[in-house]
Amino acid sequence: MKIVAMILALAAPLSPPATEAALAPSGKWNIEYANNLCLLSREFGAGDAKIRLGIRPTRLGSFTQLVLIRPVSVGKTSYGDARVTLMPSGVPAKASYNTYKPVKDIGQITTVEVRSQALAGLESTNEIAVTLGKGAAIRVAPTGMVKAMAALRVCEDDLLASWGVDPKKQASLAKKAEAIGSRADFWPSGIYPSGNPEGTVLVGYTVQANGRVANCRILSSSKNAELDKLTCQSVTWRGRYHPAIGQDGKPSDSFETNRVIWVVN
Repeated sequence: MKIVAMILALAAPLSPPATEAALAPSGKWNIEYANNLCLLSREFGAGDAKIRLGIRPTRLGSFTQLVLIRPVSVGKTSYGDARVTLMPSGVPAKASYNTYKPVKDIGQITTVEVRSQALAGLESTNEIAVTLGKGAAIRVAPTGMVKAMAALRVCEDDLLASWGVDPKKQASLAKKAEAIGSRADFWPSGIYPSGNPEGTVLVGYTVQANGRVANCRILSSSKNAELDKLTCQSVTWRGRYHPAIGQDGKPSDSFETNRVIWVVN
């Protein structure tokens, strides 16, 4: 798959609320379409308040990563609990976050991991609020979500095909597999290898009809053999799921992916 940038011309931003307005869009939706990556992103606000919000699903995975890029340093690196709220439902979803060291000419990057099921209302949302720890909510007011999410799905289906997975077969399942517990249960910090290597690993595996994990393989390497091996070993030993349900109402095998970021905080 070649790297392609697709800019979506979407509707003008909605009028913000009169008080404590969420940041309005200041750019168009962009899709980064590349090997092992589909990232939907857009800029909101201006000046020091400007923020880029990225939406990076792990295709056929139980979790979605939100990426927040701020042009100025927001303090020390940090990690912890977070909340993601979509309006108008207003129901907060539990999440976790990591804020990394500022990157020159880019800014400070924060990743937020949230269950994909909690973001089912993205197409109809008029505001996304992300709360990191005990801080104030970061609020943006997206528009054009239906077209943006449709373009993201096209990218994801193409990505699945490149892995040898039939997207239509996966879509035919009556219910997707659902992880039991959090990512920290599958990849606990206590198993971190000596030497503290860092990297990001994208893995794909079968969730069997009994809810256990099998056939793990590396879809995108961390470039560290030990991290790659540990990522597959850990999810195979520790991964537990409520299995997918087929059209016949019975538990079914399915394909799952996860992007695991190994970083020393």
